[in-house]
Amino acid sequence: MKALQFLQPEQRLEVHDVPWPTVTTPHDVIVRVAFAGVCGTDLHALSGHYPMSPEWTTMGHELSGLVAEVGGAVSSVAVGDRVSVNPNRGCGVCRACKLGNIHFCGTQSIADCLGFYRPGGWAEAVLVHEADVHRLPAGVPLRSAALCEPISCLLHAFDLFEPLPAHGRVVVLGAGIIGLLTACLLHHRGITDVTISEPGPARRRFVDGLQLGYRAAAPAELAAEFAALSDDQVAANGVDVVIDCSGFCPAIEQAAGWLRRGGALCLFGVAPPEGRVSLSPYLLVTRELSVRGAVINPHTFPRATAMAVALGARYLDLPRLGVELFKLEQYQEAMDKLKTGEISKGMFAVNDTLE
Repeated sequence: MKALQFLQPEQRLEVHDVPWPTVTTPHDVIVRVAFAGVCGTDLHALSGHYPMSPEWTTMGHELSGLVAEVGGAVSSVAVGDRVSVNPNRGCGVCRACKLGNIHFCGTQSIADCLGFYRPGGWAEAVLVHEADVHRLPAGVPLRSAALCEPISCLLHAFDLFEPLPAHGRVVVLGAGIIGLLTACLLHHRGITDVTISEPGPARRRFVDGLQLGYRAAAPAELAAEFAALSDDQVAANGVDVVIDCSGFCPAIEQAAGWLRRGGALCLFGVAPPEGRVSLSPYLLVTRELSVRGAVINPHTFPRATAMAVALGARYLDLPRLGVELFKLEQYQEAMDKLKTGEISKGMFAVNDTLE
């Protein structure tokens, strides 16, 4: 079968012929892949800034498809079921897992993530554990289901910052797919005063195309508006929540100064490991600001599949979200368009006849 694999030490991405996966344990499930997304984290890995296996690895941790084969003990899914796959799992026995923090597991979870350390979804089929396979509700298209993984991660981030201010002011940094999905989730919850800060004109147009009634602004435009305000004015009438979906440290540092008293800074974008942000302890104390990061998706994947139903075509229309479909062989075009901001997300239509 065809698989798009990456060799990180040499920074080589190539389509290879690899063996079809084989069921070897009772809880194995083989999923025939329909759609598989390209994540911002994948781009970090491709540039050598995110850890992964040093061997040739089939990437892709956002995927949907049909169950093709199951092990003898599998009971939660059956051959032919439409599914999405959670790429992260804990060992279940370490201290972090027993406390419910499976995303902090030192031996699995991020340290054993599908598409980084195990063969992932940029292939015609993928072998996964039954526990990671989630049957899709009726009415969720397989191409939309490939977004369940990023949605599950955002649901975890939202959980950490509850209650989100229904009548407050929110600024989202970045209008890549994560920023756009963040905007969709905020709109679905009835939050009306949202501004998306995005330097790229094409991606600002994606915000407008979603017809959420949200403002898309260039970073310099927002910066000028806040620069015209006194510290007291910002403290009283600034932003309630800043949600960073860019991982761009200068933008994070600047936007932290826009927070009003009691405001919160959510760090969701993945910054480079060497990146640093300077925050004023004085403002943190006198404005009683909260700063917190959010990583992956502990226990939220079932909610994400349900949310895909609730969001429906109103929010998960791929062209309006700036998502473009590619064949595996078109990987270079997909990566180039992502890097230039021409699209918000690339998605491989590995086998779109399954839908």
